[in-house]
Amino acid sequence: MLLAISAAAITATPAQALTNVTAIGGKLSVNAGNVGDHITINVENGALVVRNFNDTIKAGSFTCANVDVRTVRSVSSGITNILVNSQGGLAARVCVDGHETDSSCRLYCVKSGVLR
Repeated sequence: MLLAISAAAITATPAQALTNVTAIGGKLSVNAGNVGDHITINVENGALVVRNFNDTIKAGSFTCANVDVRTVRSVSSGITNILVNSQGGLAARVCVDGHETDSSCRLYCVKSGVLR
């Protein structure tokens, strides 16, 4: 039996954990894998923009859209709270509207287009 394995398969880097972003029922949820996340959430041009500088990010609902592999844009209309679960990865950082928190779950309110 002949077994062919490409050099790329042998030297490939491990896959990242993948961060998932959904906006359903008035809640923006950001669920990350167990990596050293650096997640930011900001209001930009009336939309909520979620970035994870240390992980691939994926839009997980029809109200969200991928901008690039590290950024998801979500509608802000109707969002009344935000839940971030970074799984406590190594040196995880979560910044919401410029305010840094620790890696535990946090709940924020969006009021009049401003994160509180």
